[in-house]
Amino acid sequence: LMDLLPIFDSFGLAMEHIPKEMENNQWVQGVKSIKIQIDSVLRNIGVTEILSLGEKFDPRLHEAMSEEESDQEDDVIIAELQKGYKLNDKVLRPAKVKISIKKQITSDN
Repeated sequence: LMDLLPIFDSFGLAMEHIPKEMENNQWVQGVKSIKIQIDSVLRNIGVTEILSLGEKFDPRLHEAMSEEESDQEDDVIIAELQKGYKLNDKVLRPAKVKISIKKQITSDN
């Protein structure tokens, strides 16, 4: 499975970057159908994606790659850089994420 994860990542990125004008193309619809089949097979063997965006950072599930000031609470995931996956309850690969740090309010006198 570990060898297949980069392929799943690439497939997902390809799906996210389909031009709007091609979304209804029959070939694109066929490729989307294959993606759905792959996702179904993964679920059936117990592989699931780790939830990240908007979640509180959990070092058991996430790997913080960077942090950024934001209006969010500290340690809220504001970007997912790479999907993470679990097999049943075991982490196959943690999600690589960017987390928020609270903006510092400064007073200029």
